Amino acid sequence: MTNAKGIVLRVVHIMGTAHCGSTILGGALASYSDMINVGEILRIGLPLQSITGNVCACGQVIENCPFWSRIYQSWVDAIAPLTPEIYRGYQMKFERLRSFPRIMIEKLTPSPAFREYASATLALYRSISLIAGSNIVVDTSKYPVRGMALSLIPELNLQLVHLVRDGRGVIWSRKKRSVVDGSIQSTKQANARVLFSAILDWIVVNIFSEFARMNSHGAYIQIRYEDFVSNPREPLSRLAKGSGIQTDGVIEALQAGKPISFGHDFAGNPVRLKGPVTFKLDEQWKHKLTSSERRNFWIFAGWLARRYGYLRDPQTSEVEDS
Repeated sequence: MTNAKGIVLRVVHIMGTAHCGSTILGGALASYSDMINVGEILRIGLPLQSITGNVCACGQVIENCPFWSRIYQSWVDAIAPLTPEIYRGYQMKFERLRSFPRIMIEKLTPSPAFREYASATLALYRSISLIAGSNIVVDTSKYPVRGMALSLIPELNLQLVHLVRDGRGVIWSRKKRSVVDGSIQSTKQANARVLFSAILDWIVVNIFSEFARMNSHGAYIQIRYEDFVSNPREPLSRLAKGSGIQTDGVIEALQAGKPISFGHDFAGNPVRLKGPVTFKLDEQWKHKLTSSERRNFWIFAGWLARRYGYLRDPQTSEVEDS
């Protein structure tokens, strides 16, 4: 797909579990390049005023942010008579994990509904590109089946990034967030619910992200979050080699310790609302998770963690949260 200037529009879609570090990776890619990071743009199908956590990274409520107001209106005009509400219904049909069998069918013979979904999705990325003045859009929506659906849009130049984080780090981040935001009380029962929900999510989403590699037409690269934070040159160089996207400026900036900014990140980790941040590898789970929590993760998910290069008893790191 090309924008109004005839420049090929590219989309970098980051897939992974919640708390995998996609907000950080998306912000980093866009901070020191000509890419535009839009965050979890899959929520655009909702009315702007009803989006959960509806504050842009710029600090303004989404519906009052001039950047997103212009994009939203441009997109709505482009897809008419289709409405955002109908588009949201298409997202529920084509982007969720349970949509996988449907996507396999669409891969063979696209339905009229999928064609409308594809056309509206292209229009959304086109509106973002034109208003942001960038031909590379970073989408951190994370849903792997969304990645598969995007790969079936032939006009889209797609790069899939499967971002993997140690599941124990994901559990700690999720547990910490649940207590902080008050969504659960810190009881044994509540902690067990968070633990096993996080383990199941980690297994399922990562497996489906691998399915996206086998069942999509988009370029695919797998990056471990810990590798990206510790040594950004290696994974970002692989991304550049596989996609042709220039990452030299990003690598130099991150290695120099320069901060990450989040521009107009649509939705995602609340860290995007804190302004420019520097990041360090968060391995507090090694100290904060109980031995029972670490053991249970390895019992149920160790087979997959080993495949990603994680160890059952990694050496304790002194690096803490930023």
